Amino acid sequence: MYIANPGLSGQSNPHVYLCEGLLADEASLEKLAQPYCDAYIDTEQGSYFEEHPEEKADFESLFNSIVFSGGRDDNGEQSLDDILENLRAADANYTEMLEQYKAIAKRMHGAQTVDVAACEKLTESLVVSEEKMLLALLLVSRMRTSDPYAYTHSLNVSMLGVMAARAMGYGQDTQLVFGMSGIFHDIGKTLIPDRILKKSGRLTTAEFEEIKRHPVYARRLLSQHRDMPEDVVHVAHEHHEHHDGSGYPRGIKGVEINRVAAAISVLDTYDALRSDRYYKEAVSSHKAICVVYSLRGKSFDPHLTDKFIKTVGIYPVGTIVALESGMKGIVTRQNGDNLLRPHIRVILDGNNRYCERRDVNLLDEDTKGPYAIRDTLTNKECRIHVSSLMC
Repeated sequence: MYIANPGLSGQSNPHVYLCEGLLADEASLEKLAQPYCDAYIDTEQGSYFEEHPEEKADFESLFNSIVFSGGRDDNGEQSLDDILENLRAADANYTEMLEQYKAIAKRMHGAQTVDVAACEKLTESLVVSEEKMLLALLLVSRMRTSDPYAYTHSLNVSMLGVMAARAMGYGQDTQLVFGMSGIFHDIGKTLIPDRILKKSGRLTTAEFEEIKRHPVYARRLLSQHRDMPEDVVHVAHEHHEHHDGSGYPRGIKGVEINRVAAAISVLDTYDALRSDRYYKEAVSSHKAICVVYSLRGKSFDPHLTDKFIKTVGIYPVGTIVALESGMKGIVTRQNGDNLLRPHIRVILDGNNRYCERRDVNLLDEDTKGPYAIRDTLTNKECRIHVSSLMC
């Protein structure tokens, strides 16, 4: 049985076994079971699940509680082709927004003050964006791998926040609060030394304790501004609180946690997992979704977790998939009747060469046939040029 590390912090998740590798005997399993409550098992590696296929099916039924739960939310009907129509403009918009945020962040670092008006203007540009443009911006954010995480993460969480608020039926005023919360959720880290923030190895206990102070620093900084929405302050202070009370800085739980903060917590983890960080490379959007779901009821509010996954899909549009045949493709649309079997566009053959494009609805295919999804890949693991996606 192979244990995987999806990119979670050991200090934030002491109950999770995060040492990646093969567990080859019962002695290893007993050692694992003693101090830990959870582990992430990769069912595609090791021989155990080849010998026990029925158990593999049980493990992979993780999402059954929401896969067949009545279809998707409205924005889930956007297809990849709808998004690609806006891709060129979205790339330019993302570059401009990132430069605006960098300028805001640099002023925050230098003066330890916040330009609320500039942040509000930046977020408003997301709130007034059409759905196709917002989704195109999110696709661009996954395709770009060279921009600094410290800047892209806050912008990405802001975009996800606006999208999530729309999916929950909120109007533009609340969408603005969600978007600004994404921008400011990690502002307290501007007061943490770079030697800690950018450390590639394991943090010492003292260093992690300093990291855990960043929500307190954030509340202190944001509370100085009378025009800062109260919910934004709560998010910056509470986005590391856990649904089960195991988070920080106060260890509050459930309904004690601000509702916007509980939602941003999900988005923060999702984007962090699918981004390259100093200590861990990105995982695919699908694998990030799997990790988020596994923390449902522990770190995250169950209802908000389910709502988010229904919104983006178990295989989000734009996810690169490796098929049983060896071919590779990209998810183009969700299937409301079964989120595990989306529409895909085959792009590469079994030899990783561009082939004649073929659109396939996985609901029409054998679940164990050549078009069954075997794995998902990041953009680094499989470079697919945007031009090859166009019909």
